[in-house]
Amino acid sequence: MGVALDCGRVHLFGHSKPMPKSITTLEGHVCGIVEARRATKDARFKPLPPGAERVQDVLQESLHWLQGRLAAHGFKAAPSKLQLTRRLGEITQVISFQAMATNLSGVSVQLAIHASVKATSRKRWTATEGTRYGSANLWVRQLGYLGGKHEYYQWELADPHTRERELEDMLGKIQALALPALDAWTSTAAVAEAVFRGTEQDRADWLVETALWAGHREVAQRLLRNLLDANSRLMLTYRADLPRYRADPTIAEPFPGGPGTNLAFLAARHDLDAS
Repeated sequence: MGVALDCGRVHLFGHSKPMPKSITTLEGHVCGIVEARRATKDARFKPLPPGAERVQDVLQESLHWLQGRLAAHGFKAAPSKLQLTRRLGEITQVISFQAMATNLSGVSVQLAIHASVKATSRKRWTATEGTRYGSANLWVRQLGYLGGKHEYYQWELADPHTRERELEDMLGKIQALALPALDAWTSTAAVAEAVFRGTEQDRADWLVETALWAGHREVAQRLLRNLLDANSRLMLTYRADLPRYRADPTIAEPFPGGPGTNLAFLAARHDLDAS
């Protein structure tokens, strides 16, 4: 039996009530999509009204507005990718726009913000020394998930009269949430402390693997102990799989499984002791 959602009315550009900036439930996500589609339905497949701004133009304008205020922190705009980047040696940090699929020129320009940290050397390292499943990303987080909360922030930029207010709010969230997180992951040396934060990356095997990639074997060992002590299910899988990897050092990648299996593989390969 289906469940009826009471989404009420979420008005877009040209109406009095703005889109909510914080969404904390699945129902809220579904309602946002439903209402955005409802609001843009009549305008789709029709010529763009005279003077209406294109979605892409609004996004580019907003990106450059943010760059002007974040340039002092070292961020530069990459317009073709709708993101701001900061390069710190082998570390690349990104603040990126996620434009909603329901956007429509002159009606709705909704977006969310993601922050991420990556290093191409990590991807190469995991191919030979790690779990083989790694990517260049050390972590990727939607802005509202940083700082320990699970909120989904979304802004509506279609209305030129309220756009700067929306951008100011967006900038405030970036300064309060994204910048402290990014500042904690500025180098391989910083990884030694950053892997214990738990707000940017919280998957156990990826954290330990990141510490090993950064050259912090002792940190990886201490982190492994902490993670296993805090999660009994993870410990059970780890203890069950570790003897297989210890018995056969020629095993080049972990058996199919989750974080516990991967942790056992990393512990055997890098001679970590979680006891």
